[in-house]
Amino acid sequence: MGEPEPWWRVDLGAQHAVYAVTVTNHRDCCWENLLGAQVHVGDSLVDHGKRNPICGVILDSGPGSASTVCCNGLPGRYVSIIIPGREDFLVLCEVEVTVQSCVPPPGVPGGETGNAGSRGVGDGGVTRVPKLVGTRTAVPGRTVTLCHCECPEPLSPSPAQNLALWRPAAQSSTAGGAGSAINAVDGNRDGNWHRGSCSQTEREPEPWWTVDLGWRRAVAAVLVRNRLDCCWHRLKGARVHVGDSLAGHGTNNPVCGTITDTGPGSTSTVCCHGLRGRYVTVTIPGREERLSLCEVEVVEHGCAALPGAQNVALGRPAAQSSLLDAGSGAGNAVDGNQDGNWEHGSCAHTAEEPEPWWRVDLGARHAVYAVTVTNRRDCCWERLKGAQVHVGDSLVDHGKRNPICGIITDANPGSTSTICCHGLRGRYVTILIPEREAALALCEVEVLRQGCAPLPGAPNVARERWATQSSTSTGAGAAANAVDGKRDGVWQRGSCSHTRREPEPWWSVDLGGRRAVAAVLVKNRQDCCWQRLRGAQVHVGDAPGERGRDSPICGTITDAGPGSLSTVCCHGLRGRYVTVTVPEREEQLTLCEVEVYGVTPEL
Repeated sequence: MGEPEPWWRVDLGAQHAVYAVTVTNHRDCCWENLLGAQVHVGDSLVDHGKRNPICGVILDSGPGSASTVCCNGLPGRYVSIIIPGREDFLVLCEVEVTVQSCVPPPGVPGGETGNAGSRGVGDGGVTRVPKLVGTRTAVPGRTVTLCHCECPEPLSPSPAQNLALWRPAAQSSTAGGAGSAINAVDGNRDGNWHRGSCSQTEREPEPWWTVDLGWRRAVAAVLVRNRLDCCWHRLKGARVHVGDSLAGHGTNNPVCGTITDTGPGSTSTVCCHGLRGRYVTVTIPGREERLSLCEVEVVEHGCAALPGAQNVALGRPAAQSSLLDAGSGAGNAVDGNQDGNWEHGSCAHTAEEPEPWWRVDLGARHAVYAVTVTNRRDCCWERLKGAQVHVGDSLVDHGKRNPICGIITDANPGSTSTICCHGLRGRYVTILIPEREAALALCEVEVLRQGCAPLPGAPNVARERWATQSSTSTGAGAAANAVDGKRDGVWQRGSCSHTRREPEPWWSVDLGGRRAVAAVLVKNRQDCCWQRLRGAQVHVGDAPGERGRDSPICGTITDAGPGSLSTVCCHGLRGRYVTVTVPEREEQLTLCEVEVYGVTPEL
């Protein structure tokens, strides 16, 4: 029966760095009960684990949904799932815990280095609870990118933007004209030195290589491709540094990690967990060696800025728990000014008190993509560490009961923290410092509304994939025409699919594997008959062909103007097949292009 704040917990047997928790929902009924459930990871059994840190909140509660909550290496022995703040049932059909891939090898002091090539044993590094097994080294040459969550299919090659591609690079020396530093950022992972795509220094004490990213970035991971044809052992023990200094050619910057997998053609992923800097340096410390790099890729941490993203908090009404003085009002944090010096009058600031809070009213319910928080820079910046960001529709307890997007961990001077909310819906955004007495200072808070416009360069994963449809009107209306890469909306030019007039026509594309779908773009006919597409539904799931009509619905096409290009947001809905159907009427279905974009970055 229903009960107040029901909970479930698993004992992993020992402390682990938890990468992600995947929860499979009930599919035959009552699936909405899981919405807003919190996932906690930690070592405490106090209050059944409810006091442990929160990884995230379950936002997808469709029938049989599999929600992946990213924990980014949060350490703990116990994983608890609770439904906070209400009386309900908690039904879990499966819970899977993925081990963090970037775990420091045994005996490394301070945990500064990590073996990025290790993962949980089993398909994709996932292990079903309660049995949690160990880790092993990935196959040489296999890219293992499990450091940053948006949240991936483990072991998927990263389509995320490579910040280092064709950026200026330098190295300590060059071995021959073919070993230039720029070869390591040319986008070519060929590990054969003789094909001219690897950098290489002379044999020398502590050789180094560095790339200038152009400005300061939060780095999630650095991928390093080793030589394949010979000499791969030379890279063993190489360190990756990230920072803003060129002193010592960047070798004085903080260390992300150390390369331990040096098999032939290995691709090592060194996790930097958001370490910020303009320069990425690879060096071999403490010995004379040659440094050869066949590709270096740098993946950014956090939520990539959406094209044309709108800050829906700007100028909106704000409130806070108290005032430090008359010039520290809550509205200062939404005035559009990111100045981190409190004396300049653009920071909100409470008095020192138990659990201070700040809140903005967005005026209407929004699907929140990310919340960006700018910290104070002139003093006291450490106070913001551990602050929680909540999004929801309730004002109970000043919004503290609303679901948590995430926690601010970067509390450096003037830091700008981006908390990814992945479409969590709500009218109010609340920031609070829990369970301690402190002052809360916010120099700017930006709330980015969820969108799903494809990022520049994002791949259309439907292009030239296998497509089928319920019928074909003429030989020129084949299903494949809708994935030929052409958006031409004139039927006579032969680039549109077309069914016969029939009850509930459908069209489907096989993506070749299960994807987390961000958006589906549908191009309408422009020469005539465009109104036929009105009300068409876009489905994503694992059922092919006609059965795809029963898969979960992303959305409905409402713009059926001549040649309209409709973007249907799927918010990470997972499936192998994308199906477009016209429900509940007899119609002809014409599609002049269907483009499918995965969640980016899908690491």
